[in-house]
Amino acid sequence: MGCAHDIDRQLDRFLKEHCPDPALIRSAITRAQLWAVAEYLPDEMICRRGDRVRACWLVLSGQIEIRADDQTVAFRGAGELVGEPGLLHFLAGKTGARTADIKACGPVRLLCIDASFQQNLNDQEKVVWIQTLADVVNLKLEQATQGRSELEVQRGERVLFDAVPPSPARNVAAAHRKSATGPSGTPLDRARSREVLRASVHPPLNRSCQQHI
Repeated sequence: MGCAHDIDRQLDRFLKEHCPDPALIRSAITRAQLWAVAEYLPDEMICRRGDRVRACWLVLSGQIEIRADDQTVAFRGAGELVGEPGLLHFLAGKTGARTADIKACGPVRLLCIDASFQQNLNDQEKVVWIQTLADVVNLKLEQATQGRSELEVQRGERVLFDAVPPSPARNVAAAHRKSATGPSGTPLDRARSREVLRASVHPPLNRSCQQHI
């Protein structure tokens, strides 16, 4: 009963977010019966790069990691669809191959939708299904673009911070430390220390500047 509830909840959530006609596609999935629930253990591979495209997956619970070129590309959780680009290739008449590794981060339950499901759709259902997959792809592209932009901003802020000259407060503190001792490191008397501090923080104007005051 819990399994059926998870399927209904996450499928409704996904279709509501991405599908222009949720009831139509929900009916098609129920009619075709070309889906199954799969469970994976932590670090178990769901698919590998180069594998033939056979399905896409809707995450029911848990989290999965997508990796390419030995780097983490993204994490996906409940209510998110994974592997949809392969299905778009399948619809275009191409066999297609996986371009990334997908593995479970912990215990994961997936709704596996067979690629042949698409062959059982009528023309109207097929159009809506393609629109649904395209919306998922576009959203992920937007997220990736935003992520890169935020990373560039963070890098820019770091470079800018490193390039900013010391603040006046830091100058005053440094000058205060300097005023406490003479060139040889010996302590100065209080009056002489104040003179050194004023000269460090407010250097005297040159003669040309004084003429304009």
